Amino acid sequence: IGGVRKCETSVSEEIEALLNFKMGKIGNVKFHGSGREDYDVRMLAERGGRKFCLKVQDCEDVSLEDRVGGAVEVKGLRYGCETDWKSLQEETESKIKYYKCIIHCTKKIPDKPKFPQTPFSIYQKTPLRVLHRRANLIRTRGVTFLSLKKINHFWAEVEIGTEAGAYIKEFVTSDFGRTRPSLGDLLAGDEGGGGGGGGGKCDIL
Repeated sequence: IGGVRKCETSVSEEIEALLNFKMGKIGNVKFHGSGREDYDVRMLAERGGRKFCLKVQDCEDVSLEDRVGGAVEVKGLRYGCETDWKSLQEETESKIKYYKCIIHCTKKIPDKPKFPQTPFSIYQKTPLRVLHRRANLIRTRGVTFLSLKKINHFWAEVEIGTEAGAYIKEFVTSDFGRTRPSLGDLLAGDEGGGGGGGGGKCDIL
């Protein structure tokens, strides 16, 4: 942002380093992920991982062996074609994604929060963190699953299922009111999201 890099590395860079391509003079690698790939979000093994495609130009040698044991693990590599790329895009646009996170709220979390019946819709303005590179639009996304397990009065474990394209961090934090309803709204019983996050400010670890 503004010429300043915000993260030390990325998922695509870690994968390219793992595969250690031997490139020619005009070597180039393009990474196509299954949706947005946040480096600070863990992919749980039981969910089967996230698919990706790599378009490699002028590659002299590559091994398709699994790479495990690091911050990013790569399994099931194979040679692909244009059909695989199109299939990845179609799947990305239609799939349901599941997340588990630990949250902290500034107000006490109800013992039995009354969430709306799923599925329900949330309305998200383009997050401030990506506004420099994305149009300022309002996007409607569906929440297909939502459960909360209290750890204590202010901490909880939350599981969320959403349509592809939902901004999970912003659903939790509200992004200064740019996502409605946010989790804080729902904890306050405000399904419409017009009450300004009466459940307190929530943050995600």
